[in-house]
Amino acid sequence: MAPPETSADVDSADLSVRLERSFNAGRGPVFHAFLRPETLRLWWGPEGFTAESIEVDARVGGRFRFAFKAPDGAVHAMCGEYREIRPPEKLVFTWFWEGSESAVSLVTIDLHDAPGGTRLALVHEGLPTKESRESHTWGWNSGFNNLAQAIDKGEIT
Repeated sequence: MAPPETSADVDSADLSVRLERSFNAGRGPVFHAFLRPETLRLWWGPEGFTAESIEVDARVGGRFRFAFKAPDGAVHAMCGEYREIRPPEKLVFTWFWEGSESAVSLVTIDLHDAPGGTRLALVHEGLPTKESRESHTWGWNSGFNNLAQAIDKGEIT
């Protein structure tokens, strides 16, 4: 099966990532894939990375911490706080890499019904550099490939 259609808009003057992605599942399962540790373990992080630990306090004001291991063995941890949780349509949270708390960015995810499933629109804004924006664009696209595969395998329903 071909990977779901993805589009990206990366403006060189803007340090934001804007992605849209279609998934073969309803909004509910896609929404909850971002909040449940057992589901996040199936897909979070770039392809080839594995979950080390996932901590989620899925409420407005709640915090999360996701640590994952890169193929080279390095462990990376990202953290944040949930700002808005509106099932099954919107999720907003802050984002920073552990150890760089001064570089906090904001992620907004909107989910829309679409033929055959869900259309996800992501905006990750406030990234500190062009290189960071490019790295996050790659990371989100790679993670969304994992999410699409988990959905297609029936692991997320």
